[in-house]
Amino acid sequence: MFGIFNVIGNWVGDLVVAYPDLEVSVTDGVDTITPGSSDEFTVTVTNRGDARANAVSLGLSFSGEFTPSPPSSWEIGPLGPGESKTYQAQGTVSPTALANTSFGATAQATSSDTEESSENNSASDSTNIVLPEPGPKDTRLPDLQITVWNNVNDFVYPGDTVLASITVANQSPYSAHDVRVGGSLSNDHPMPPIPMEWKLGDLRPGERVRIEFEIGLIQGLPGGTYHLSAEAVGRSEAGRDESSSGWVTSNFLVRLRQLIETLTPTILASDETPTSGQVLGATDVLPIDKKKYLPYILAISVLLYFGILALRRKLNRNAEES
Repeated sequence: MFGIFNVIGNWVGDLVVAYPDLEVSVTDGVDTITPGSSDEFTVTVTNRGDARANAVSLGLSFSGEFTPSPPSSWEIGPLGPGESKTYQAQGTVSPTALANTSFGATAQATSSDTEESSENNSASDSTNIVLPEPGPKDTRLPDLQITVWNNVNDFVYPGDTVLASITVANQSPYSAHDVRVGGSLSNDHPMPPIPMEWKLGDLRPGERVRIEFEIGLIQGLPGGTYHLSAEAVGRSEAGRDESSSGWVTSNFLVRLRQLIETLTPTILASDETPTSGQVLGATDVLPIDKKKYLPYILAISVLLYFGILALRRKLNRNAEES
């Protein structure tokens, strides 16, 4: 719009031409934002000219990982000199947006009139995407539970294979970090325990891990009760303290085959020749009760074992002194 003033009658003034001049600004008021956050842009259009602007419209366009919510455009109509209009536009940053990237908003205003200048009809704002600052680490200790199992019912012999498993469960509602399992196999003899170790890493709340393995019993293994023990240890997220499941043990019995076989001797009747697998004279001699005499034989075996061990130590000392 333009105006001509003081042109009727005698010419005593100047010719004055007036135009509208739209100016736009846009900002969200922040420099950085995290993925998944909501954001709001404020856009303002102002008529800086000396004439009214007609049919004014305002629109926003976006770039980058930002999804706007309607509306993002407005039909304003006439806008007088010095008059302003302000609007807000909301949206959400993509939760999968990468750090160190950015998104932007550009505002554009138009009018049906010729303007004094169109250089300020648009404006832009850019916001950087950053990862959220890490919060304080959880210091709560996890609740670890452990169970130990083997497949031996009554007993096994040297040379047999024992199937075993260790199950670790995180019973707490928060993660267990750097979980490791320590174990050992020992017996009631002066045999050094055999150590075992597994590193499980982190366990989520409610997660269970089962470790399955075999124990091969060598020939010549001493008889007696063997103890398979295990303990699970984990730490909190902060890592200052550790939590233990406590030691849990599963036992199994090893019997010596050769001792049990000698408890049933073959007794021959006079003037009789046995056939293969035949026991003669069984009606004349009562059989030996295995359960009755087995503890005595095992006790004698243990005494012999310790006697041989003491003799070896004595021989070693004599060899060192000489």
